[in-house]
Amino acid sequence: MFDFYRVFWTGATLTEDDFDYLIYAFLAWRHRGTIQNGASVLGGLRWQPLAFTSLQSEFRSLVRYCHFSSRTWGHVSIGRFRQQLNPDGVALARMKNLGKERERDFLVHLGASRDRWASALEKAVVEMPPVAIPERNASKAGLSIMNDAQVWAIINAEKNPVFRALWLVGAFGGIRISEQLNTWQIDVLPGSYRKLAFDYDEGAEILFLRADPVHSRYVGDLGKQGDTRKQYLHKQYNLLPRNALGRRDPLYAGWKGTLSINSDFRISEVFWIDRQAAALFAECAREIREFHRLHKSSERHPYLYVNMADPTLEYRGAPLKKSNVEAAFERACRRCGIEPHRWGVRIHGLRHYYKSCAESLGIAPDHIQLMMGHSRIQSQQNYGRGAREVAKQLSEAREQRKSISKDQK
Repeated sequence: MFDFYRVFWTGATLTEDDFDYLIYAFLAWRHRGTIQNGASVLGGLRWQPLAFTSLQSEFRSLVRYCHFSSRTWGHVSIGRFRQQLNPDGVALARMKNLGKERERDFLVHLGASRDRWASALEKAVVEMPPVAIPERNASKAGLSIMNDAQVWAIINAEKNPVFRALWLVGAFGGIRISEQLNTWQIDVLPGSYRKLAFDYDEGAEILFLRADPVHSRYVGDLGKQGDTRKQYLHKQYNLLPRNALGRRDPLYAGWKGTLSINSDFRISEVFWIDRQAAALFAECAREIREFHRLHKSSERHPYLYVNMADPTLEYRGAPLKKSNVEAAFERACRRCGIEPHRWGVRIHGLRHYYKSCAESLGIAPDHIQLMMGHSRIQSQQNYGRGAREVAKQLSEAREQRKSISKDQK
C-alpha cells in the first residue's frame, strides 16, 4: 500500500475524503495486476492478479489498520505524511460499508474508483514515472528473493568480520543463522581436511563443518572420537549447548537436525556455491581467529562467532546473540540503501538466495535438499553417497561458470 501511494499519488498530501478512494484504487490494481507483456505498467510495481477472496482479506486488513491507527494515535502514517482520520468519520464508514458488498458490486466500485483517480490526476495512471523500488527475483512459489546486487552490496558494506562471515555463509553456504551461531572455532578448517573428514576431495575451498551441537563427537581431533559436544561443554566450561538452552535465554540458538555425512563424528560440511565468497570467508575467519588469540576467549567458550565491537568491553569476546545479528543485518541493509524486511530482504532470505543460486547452476533438486541440510534421504549410506555426488557436481558447475566468465571477458 505504501509503495502504491508513492507511485500512484507521487507522495502528495491526501485529504480525509480522498483517503478511502486511494485504498479502493490500490485494491483495483491489486485485482487487475500491474504486469503487461512481462513489464510493469505502474512505476516498477510487479503484482500478479489477485483473487477476490485474497482481495477481500487485504481490504479488511487495511480497514482494521486504519481503525486501529486512528483510534490509537488519531492519524494513519502514509509515507512521510500523517493522514488525520476521524475514527467515526465518513472515510472509514464508507470503507466499512464497502466490505459488506457482494463480489460484483465490490469490484464494480473499485473499477469506478480507479477511473475517478485517473480523471483527477488528468492523465492515465500507467504513465506515472517509476519510483525506485528494488528489483527482486521470484521463485516458482512466488517467494521474493534477494538478487545478486543486493546480497553483494550488503556483504561489501559490512566491515565487522563476524557479521560479514555470517552473511557470506548464509548466502553462499545456505546455513541458517541460528545454526551458524552453534559453530565452534575448530569447525573452520583448511580445505585439505575434507578428505580426512568425508573421504572425498572435491574443491580446495575452506572447510566449514556443520557439527551436531549436542551429539557430535568431533571436539578437535578428526583422528579419534572424543566426548559428545554436550559432555565436553559441561566438563570444560560448565555450559550447555546453545540449542539446549531455554528459548527465552538470550544465547539460545536453534538447530534443525539432519543426517550427517560422517556418521561417526556427526558432522556435515557447508557446500560453497561461489569460490570468491569462500575466499572472502577465509579472510574473515583469519581475523576472527586473531581476535580469539588476543582476547583468549577460548578460555570461556569454544564458539566462533563472538561480539568483537562492544565499546563497554563487558560482552567483548562473548558468544554472539541472535538479536544482535538481526539488528546488525538491518544496519547493513540500510548502509547500502536497502530497506530490510521487504521483498525477501531478511536474514533468512540469504538461505533462499542460496537455493536460487544452486538452481541456476543446474544442481539436481535432491542434491539441493542435501546441500541445505533438509534432505529426506532415509539411508545414512545413501546420504553419504549423495554428499559425494553433490561435491563433485558443484565443483564441475563452478568450473563451468569460471570458464564461461573467462570466455565472456
